[in-house]
Amino acid sequence: MVIAHEGGYVSPSGEIVGPIAEIAYGVDDSVDVIISAHTHQGYVGRVDGKLVTQAYCYGMAFTEIDLLIDRTTGDIVWSDAELAFVWSDMVSPDPRIEALIERYRPVVEEVINRPIAVAATRLGREGREQGESVLGNLVADSKKWVSGAQIAFLNPGGLRSDLGPGVLTWGDLYAVLPFGNDIIMVEMTGEQIRRALNLQWQEIGEQLQVRFLQLSGITYRYDDRLPVGNRIVFVSLADGTPVEDDQVYTVAVNRFLYEGGNGFTVFAEGKNPTIVANDLDAFVAYLESLEGPIAREIEGRITRCSAEK
Repeated sequence: MVIAHEGGYVSPSGEIVGPIAEIAYGVDDSVDVIISAHTHQGYVGRVDGKLVTQAYCYGMAFTEIDLLIDRTTGDIVWSDAELAFVWSDMVSPDPRIEALIERYRPVVEEVINRPIAVAATRLGREGREQGESVLGNLVADSKKWVSGAQIAFLNPGGLRSDLGPGVLTWGDLYAVLPFGNDIIMVEMTGEQIRRALNLQWQEIGEQLQVRFLQLSGITYRYDDRLPVGNRIVFVSLADGTPVEDDQVYTVAVNRFLYEGGNGFTVFAEGKNPTIVANDLDAFVAYLESLEGPIAREIEGRITRCSAEK
């Protein structure tokens, strides 16, 4: 049995596709069950003869798995599973857990209620499915600022909440970046950066998965009518200097991306990786360094265009 923080999707034809399907085909046939996660989908099915499950996200469901094991050989000779939903309004809170929470609430509130900055406008994730977002730009700017790198990237799924307007507390910022990711600075060629940007479009089975990296210190134009893997038509630094394939640039990314999260495997090719800071600590310090209420808007770091002739 394999438990994997990786997942997939159900195709229109009902098949489980994506990274977890590739894992199922790749592991030894002695594996009978794969319990997957990460993509927040709900499915029960078979891939390469192996039972593959995922129970959505945020504790909304669990998977009940039944196995029939041969007592003589120890082999699983039959398996089945079904999804069971668990809604919070269906159960009463455990009084022991409630007491434990109340015991630590005063200590935690002192930390999470500490004011960090003031937002003059909403700093939200809107637009990240189509390109850049205000919050994505702001967090990417903090990575670039703390690392001193020329360019910074983060995955859009790493932003877990919106901000403002109004007073921003430490707890508000923690809700945005709750994973404790390290910021890693690496040296990458312009060709590698271009490949990373092209990986924003990935064909998974019969589906096209699009994840726009949030970024700082760089701008680019793309044409989504071009073939997948070749949609980036122009890349430049923030000052307009073209990014050259054979030049080396310093790039800051979170550990999730550096380790190939969401299929962005090219970041691990970067040279001289250096851990710079924790992403939440960097975001807090960056906002504290800004003068006056924070007001941001979409800047056009990412531009969709028609095919160049």
